[in-house]
Amino acid sequence: MGTVLERCNRDEPRVTVAARKKKLIEVALPLDEINAACKADKDRKTGTLRNIHKWFAPMPLPAWRALLFAALVDDPEDEIQRVQLLDLIKRLVANGADLPDAKDLSEAQTVLRRQYPKVLPTVFDPFCGGGSTLVEALRLGLPAYGSDLNPVPALISRTLAGVLPPVIDGQPVSKRRSSRETLLDIDRAYSGLDGFAVDVIRYAEELKEELLAALSDWYPPEPDGHPVAWLWVRTAKCQNPVCGIDTPLATSWWLSKKAGEYAWLDPQVIDRLVRFEVVSRQRAGSPLPPPEAGAGQLPMLMLRRNGHLRALEDPGGAWGAGLEDDRGSSQSC
Repeated sequence: MGTVLERCNRDEPRVTVAARKKKLIEVALPLDEINAACKADKDRKTGTLRNIHKWFAPMPLPAWRALLFAALVDDPEDEIQRVQLLDLIKRLVANGADLPDAKDLSEAQTVLRRQYPKVLPTVFDPFCGGGSTLVEALRLGLPAYGSDLNPVPALISRTLAGVLPPVIDGQPVSKRRSSRETLLDIDRAYSGLDGFAVDVIRYAEELKEELLAALSDWYPPEPDGHPVAWLWVRTAKCQNPVCGIDTPLATSWWLSKKAGEYAWLDPQVIDRLVRFEVVSRQRAGSPLPPPEAGAGQLPMLMLRRNGHLRALEDPGGAWGAGLEDDRGSSQSC
């Protein structure tokens, strides 16, 4: 119920009661269909907002879609019309983790515009997290604003709700095309976010080329294969005056803990250099306890796809560690 202050002649204002229409969410909701859609959204491992960034108690998108619509639409107080609105909500969540059908979204937007002919309500979420509220509000055709203290979900929300909507159905702006495109792709009309994706891939390739040129001394190409991992360890000079060897520091020597395929690094001191041997394909056992990590220099090891480990040449001569791969050859870093 609402209250209205009105003045009669010269009397003091008196309070009258104005009836407020209930919203659909206060009367009925298709909970079974919403719950099923939420479970599908939660069980899906890729392709949903919750997979981009793990956030506290993320709201499933189908639930937000249904709740926003039902919270804004008046209950028609007519059983037949109410059933029609509930059926629309069922269709909005019928695809589970996938997007609702375009015709159902268009129908929901029409209902909201009919409900608010002058101006649509604006959705605010001061703790938007990964942007579920904003995305579903925009999907229903509503203006939406949000904020969050965590910069990661804030960036995701800004991208999803601010950057992407204006470029839907836009064409690529980059003059050069990415290496993934064929001649047939160059002159075609792009729909959805395909044109934006072309620009993202193209500029990512340019950035990759610049980074490879700038970091080539530290990540040299491997002629015998493509590296699958780069292992960095810090070094510190042993405090024992009799020793004084530059000791690699790491939190773990493990390379693989897969059952039946254990693999680890076995450090050995040879000619006052710490060298490593790769122990692999073990069914039991474990590596030596590693020394505690600390500040020092940075020797670099490169793990090949075939499981061999190779030391890289030190451009500055400051790494001070050696390595022995599983074929028995020793090299100094």
